[in-house]
Amino acid sequence: MKKVFTFYFILFFTANVFAQAPQKMTYQSVIRNSSTVLITSTMVGMQISILQGSANGTPVYVETQTPTTNANGLASLEIGNGVIVLGNFSTINWATGPYFIKSETDPTGGNNYTITGTKELLSVPYALFAVNGNTGPQGPIGATGAAGLNGTNGTNGLNGTNGTNGINGVTGATGPVGTNGINGATGATGVAGTNGINGATGVTGAAGTNGINGATGATGAAGTNGINGATGATGVAGTNGINGATGATGVAGTNGINGATGATGATGPTGPAGIIAASFNVTGNGTDYFIGNSADYMGGDNSDPVLYLSRGLTYTFVVNAPGHPFRICATQFGPALVTGVTNNDASNGTITFKVPMDAPANLFYYCTIHSGMNGTLIIVQ
Repeated sequence: MKKVFTFYFILFFTANVFAQAPQKMTYQSVIRNSSTVLITSTMVGMQISILQGSANGTPVYVETQTPTTNANGLASLEIGNGVIVLGNFSTINWATGPYFIKSETDPTGGNNYTITGTKELLSVPYALFAVNGNTGPQGPIGATGAAGLNGTNGTNGLNGTNGTNGINGVTGATGPVGTNGINGATGATGVAGTNGINGATGVTGAAGTNGINGATGATGAAGTNGINGATGATGVAGTNGINGATGATGVAGTNGINGATGATGATGPTGPAGIIAASFNVTGNGTDYFIGNSADYMGGDNSDPVLYLSRGLTYTFVVNAPGHPFRICATQFGPALVTGVTNNDASNGTITFKVPMDAPANLFYYCTIHSGMNGTLIIVQ
């Protein structure tokens, strides 16, 4: 570790009544290392501060220098001649002391100052003191001297000649009048627009759902039967009946929409039973789905019943089974069928299914949470 072993000030001033005082003070410091060996012929970094009031007072001037020590370890510099960090040396008011000089040294020549010392400046040379307008205390007022004799009046000076008036400059031409700027469009009243947006009342979605459920009344099947009745005379549609070929037994009549006339057997080949469209009400209890409609589409037990659907016709499943999503799928317990199905996996809503013309003979339905709730959809022509 290097340190300042001892330091002292040597101040040189040149001042007289005819010459301006130099704004500098000479400062010297001997630098030794921790073993008291002189640090010789080495550049060191130093920061000098003039502190006002005390050894820990406010700095009024700070500068840095990098002097080189001589063969005796002595570093010499002139305060006021370094790189200024703070203040102006020439404007220090030496009358407002006391003042202290703080030195900080980096023996390696940088600005990592590890050596610090502070000494009071016990006196300031008169030259620096007076150059900043500082004087000693005012002496007593002397006695009033006798009035001097009145001097003779001086002769009047000659009147000066009147100066000629300067020539007026030529008036500059008036610049062209600038074109009027285009008036900006009047902005729309923003507040009114906001009120208009708030005025629109949203449609209540719940009411729409209730309307769909209302369409599943028991009278819906009768309306469909009326449409099929108009095409019965052609007889071709009879081949579309589920069991049309066995119409004589009356079973095929039961499966048609107009199954009420199945007992006659004649309605089987006429074809009205082959065009099928219906709406099914679906509920569930965690063990079975209960699908309600006329007995034409299922047996007497409607727990997970087998349903008969025709290709090209549209069916609705009005599901009211919270917690039991109803899924129509191509394979048993498989992924949801996409083609022809809207709102698949609904547990409270309407699923619409238009049976594709290329649908396989068997499709399936099941609850995606309770696999025991499942059944088969038999697809017919």
